[in-house]
Amino acid sequence: MRRFWSWLLPAMMAGGSAWAQQGNINVSVFRESATRGRADISWQIEPSALHYQRVNTGDSLIAASYETELRIYKDTVLVKTDRWLTRTPPALPRQAARLNLTDGYSQAVPPGSYRVEIQCTEPLSPQTGFTLRREFEVDTTRLQAIATPQLLDTFYTASAGTQNVFVRNGSMALPLVADFLGDEKPLLHFYTEAYERAGMHKAGKSFRIESTLLRGDAPFGRFSQTDTCTFRGGVAQVFATMPIAKLPSGNFVLQLRLLDEQGKAWGMSRRAFQRSNANPEADTIVGAALDSILRDENAAEYVDVTKTFVQPYKPAQLRAILRMIQPIATPEEGIAIRTLSQQGADAAYIRTFIYAFFRSRNPKDPEGGWKTYSDKVRTVNRLFNLGGRTGYETERGRVYLQYGPPTERIQMNQEAGSRPYEIWRYDTLPREEKGGNFLFFQPGGPLEDFLLLHSTAPGEPRNRSWRVGLYLQQGSNERSRAESFFPER
Repeated sequence: MRRFWSWLLPAMMAGGSAWAQQGNINVSVFRESATRGRADISWQIEPSALHYQRVNTGDSLIAASYETELRIYKDTVLVKTDRWLTRTPPALPRQAARLNLTDGYSQAVPPGSYRVEIQCTEPLSPQTGFTLRREFEVDTTRLQAIATPQLLDTFYTASAGTQNVFVRNGSMALPLVADFLGDEKPLLHFYTEAYERAGMHKAGKSFRIESTLLRGDAPFGRFSQTDTCTFRGGVAQVFATMPIAKLPSGNFVLQLRLLDEQGKAWGMSRRAFQRSNANPEADTIVGAALDSILRDENAAEYVDVTKTFVQPYKPAQLRAILRMIQPIATPEEGIAIRTLSQQGADAAYIRTFIYAFFRSRNPKDPEGGWKTYSDKVRTVNRLFNLGGRTGYETERGRVYLQYGPPTERIQMNQEAGSRPYEIWRYDTLPREEKGGNFLFFQPGGPLEDFLLLHSTAPGEPRNRSWRVGLYLQQGSNERSRAESFFPER
């Protein structure tokens, strides 16, 4: 058993963490020996859950005291218990509410199913005690090559002789108790251990840890790196940092692989975490759109797009293609398109994105997917080129490309009392169980474009005042064809 003496950080807690009401608890399991694991338990107490009193009557500093009781159960049998008293550092009231109260405990345990409980009781308020609980598994068969990574709040070189805190291999490793990284976390710190296996010495002396972020089971963006690892006494202790300032919000998985000189994988482990990032940079989404679909399904290599249909296009043509595909893009792809459409965007990057775009829709024949779509664009240009605007850039062109040709297209160019307009009726919309209608009108002269005035399709603009824009005189609309398609008022 090794207890980490309470590490009470008087630094301010950053906002945005995912907190339980009283705190959080986490467990990371490493290999202690061939037959035993090591459970590194860490927990963090929410400062506002404690009761404070003045340290001295003559100043404003306050502190809290609480008794911690640790209990570890294997199945339902209590196998370990310990108890100690903790006192928070003196602080001003506004600082005390944001203290980072982290503590930890390390225990060697045999394989099995466990539950750890941390019960906190305050002498000032014994009736308001609380208990943090966490279940975990110790399976030594899974600790043959590389342990599940432990996420860290930070790590740095410890002072010489430091023994009573979270120290590993000379480094202070403060755990990230909640597997959650908020907007204030631009870096993902983590720790893992790799273990020598039989036969590894034949693979050479150089080993490395490949770290990759996944969404689901697919690599996300270009969040991947390798770090060298050195075995000492059969164990390699690895600290690593991955920049994640550009990682958007979502649920992700940190995947680690232990590789030898030839690239053979000797083991893999994963840890899930949640990310909150209100303002990710758009190029992250671009990279994700590329990398998540450009890897060959049966290999780890990226597709060489210089040998595909996108290579002959020049920068101006590539930007035109980006505008053409905007109507059928997902919201994330739309952000990437707007970014890549800017002057100065790398043409090679645009080519890769366009290839990825069509491969995601037609994995077996991306070029065929592009040819089919480009035929639709030609049709749209033929039908809707008007007023100096290319058909695919008009509002009718956008609707045609997004939803396909309408079931019925009604053109009303000379209806009395109305501006020229069109009604498009769809019996069924793509990815919808029902249909919808679109109302386009021409507010200017005969060479001006038709604009979308109103629609009943989900996600499209609904304009209850469409009559004001369509009719030249209010009250002269009772016999308008539009009334039969849009009767609501």
